[in-house]
Amino acid sequence: MIDRERMRLSVLVVTLLSSACAPRLFVNVLRPAPVNLGAAKKLSLVESQGRQSAREELLKELDAQIQGSGYFTLTDRTADRITVKISGQQVEPSAMPAADEVALRIDVAEWNADQESQPTRQKDKQGNVINKQVWKSRVAITVTAFNASGKTFLVEKEYRATAEDDRDEDAAILAAGRQVVAQLLEEMTPTYAQRAIQFDDAEEAQRPVIDLAVQRRDVPAAIEAEKALLAKNPNNAAGTFNLGVLLDSQGLYRDALVQYDAAIKLVNKELYREVRAECQQRLNDTEALAK
Repeated sequence: MIDRERMRLSVLVVTLLSSACAPRLFVNVLRPAPVNLGAAKKLSLVESQGRQSAREELLKELDAQIQGSGYFTLTDRTADRITVKISGQQVEPSAMPAADEVALRIDVAEWNADQESQPTRQKDKQGNVINKQVWKSRVAITVTAFNASGKTFLVEKEYRATAEDDRDEDAAILAAGRQVVAQLLEEMTPTYAQRAIQFDDAEEAQRPVIDLAVQRRDVPAAIEAEKALLAKNPNNAAGTFNLGVLLDSQGLYRDALVQYDAAIKLVNKELYREVRAECQQRLNDTEALAK
């Protein structure tokens, strides 16, 4: 089970707003990337194949983009001469990464550029279109990623990009290199998404609790106030649901689901079902990132 402190850290309440008809809390929730590396934030480059100069430039770009994003860290372990044998969807490394690392094998399959002639909008005195010479690059890498338990996240997946530059061959290649690294990191890096959690404000008795959370921005106090109301009237559906909303906004998803389920048993509102489903997804995402 995920401890509550980690769940709190996974959710940041960024804005608390209300409107005349639908007071709600707005939160930022961390969602897994398409390639979900779980809780790992340490990447380790253990092997790389291809032209040495290309591999060196690719590593520089990978390190720069990782530092810029601030989510992962990167360690270059290629000097350890680890080899990764790939057979189908299985990998057999000569040494395993640390328990909290994801190991990468990145092979540079293509890293070059050619000059091409392209027409411009300009014409010479005879009315002929003037052509210009540009460097057009092609970069392709294949990536394999796995962890210490032997789980594979990627197996020789290809990332490819093209770019061009009017003057410089290396600039064209590096531009395409930046694109393939960005593609890789976009697939692996979790992202924050803003979500709204709506209160049930149909009862006047709920206004003070909602105002504590929305107007005074004191969610902990609102939780205690709601609990006090429910102690006097435990079968109040709106209060039960709103306690779930408050707990949900703090990342206490399991506790919130208990309240949502209880509210639905009391009054089977569509709002209750919708918010419960969204909370379940937040819990699923948090657990997926923790594995």
